Amino acid sequence: MNENCRNHRPLVAISACLRGENVRFDGGHKNSLYIREQLGRFMDFKAICPEVGIGLGVPRQALRLVATDSGVAAVGSRDSKIDVTNRLRQFAEERIPDLTQVDGYIFMQKSPSCGAFRVKVYNEEGNQIVASRPGIYAGYIQAALPTLPIEEAGRLSDPVLLENFVTRVFCHNDWRTNVQNSSSISALMSFHARHKSLLKACSPSSLPLLGNIVANTRQNTLHEDMQRYKELFMSALAKKAERKNHAHVLQDLVRTSVSSMSDAQLREWESLLYQYRQGTVPLIVPLTLLNHYLLAQNRGYATGQTYLKPHPHELGLRNQI
Repeated sequence: MNENCRNHRPLVAISACLRGENVRFDGGHKNSLYIREQLGRFMDFKAICPEVGIGLGVPRQALRLVATDSGVAAVGSRDSKIDVTNRLRQFAEERIPDLTQVDGYIFMQKSPSCGAFRVKVYNEEGNQIVASRPGIYAGYIQAALPTLPIEEAGRLSDPVLLENFVTRVFCHNDWRTNVQNSSSISALMSFHARHKSLLKACSPSSLPLLGNIVANTRQNTLHEDMQRYKELFMSALAKKAERKNHAHVLQDLVRTSVSSMSDAQLREWESLLYQYRQGTVPLIVPLTLLNHYLLAQNRGYATGQTYLKPHPHELGLRNQI
């Protein structure tokens, strides 16, 4: 996690049922202890339930997505005359101004309103699954805020997806705090410089494209260039970093930032990097050794790279990937 945003906790929107609020159709919740007790140590949450937000009671008739001649609708599972599609979209539209100030969104999976991916869509008779798509509310939010990091709670059990999402949240917070709020070319340049290694790990091909935006930015085009940069940057980070890319970045940091290594240190480093490439040890193992070398030699450039600490080490997210 970059030092510049250490005092600014990310704010993440979250489906209210995941915070333990009794807002589900059956009067219950889907409280996530991991989100509340682990991620909650380092980020704040903004709980939202669109179904309660549009005035549906608790408990209530469950909703489902149905394919109709005019598109996909969110209707009652027992009474299809209850159609809340437009109300969910209006509620989403009303939330957009507030959500421009959050750094991520954790949705409840499978929900016809809040599911972010692959929610079942039924035929009008309700007896056959014909497609899948995001829930009505979540789909609107994603379309309106395409650079906002999003994930479903159920997918956070995957260590790679979890680490990727949390990385994007903290990088989005860095952008919002240090670039968006300052609106200066120097802030954009500094942001790009400290995220180079992270970009190499996630999407090497995007690095020259982003560098070109920064190099050609002028004050009179700053607003447009910042928007272009943010869109490409967040899209690049959404790609899961491959093991080979991590290994390349680690080797690159050693080559450019560690000025001297004894024969024993070199053998140790090459052995650990090989074990990481083979999947024998997690990323944290070569990273710890690299940090030891960098601290011993006081290498300012490398230690300023977000890649080395994109999120609080207490979360242990790189212990499993």
